[in-house]
Amino acid sequence: MVRGQTYGTINLPTALCSPGVKVQRAATSTPTLNGWGEGPAVAQNGNIFFAEQNAGNIWKVTPAGNMTKLVNIGTYSNGLDFQPVDRNLVVCGKSQITERDTATGAVLKIIATDSTNEWTGGSSGGANDLTFASNGDLYWTSFNQHLFFQSADGTVKKDWNFSTSYGTCEWNGIEYIEEKGFIYVCQYGKNRVVTFQVKSSA
Repeated sequence: MVRGQTYGTINLPTALCSPGVKVQRAATSTPTLNGWGEGPAVAQNGNIFFAEQNAGNIWKVTPAGNMTKLVNIGTYSNGLDFQPVDRNLVVCGKSQITERDTATGAVLKIIATDSTNEWTGGSSGGANDLTFASNGDLYWTSFNQHLFFQSADGTVKKDWNFSTSYGTCEWNGIEYIEEKGFIYVCQYGKNRVVTFQVKSSA
């Protein structure tokens, strides 16, 4: 199978469990969260990471259900994914997208920086959600209606602003399905998903 994301496209079964089977909680310990959960990402060892958006925390849940705070990155955190080449955790922040160690949360690499206020647009948000191609090319959305592309080596960068043609509501979740050559982007406020075809010249 050609892998578009870190773990490829998953075909879910028609039923996730038999009727009457109780669904177990994901975490055996559930600390009080000050912001809503965002951007869950699953590591190869089964650990689940998610962002606590308004608090800026990144949480880790082990397969056994133990939940611990990995790191606080500031006042805002959002979408997460795993870099498909080196498998490190990648985190959307207010003005940076960073690659982090899954054991300590330490910054290993700054992938992109919003040095000209393109992501936030003066609002309280920042980079929203992200998705990778198998070679490490990165696509991400922001709260000010932009869709960004950056090549794996950082030499090619593009910023598409669709505020006029697609309305004033915000982009949100994004997923690249490499096998099909499509990017799917959720548009918050319109209750719809917009599809873009990815060409080799992206």
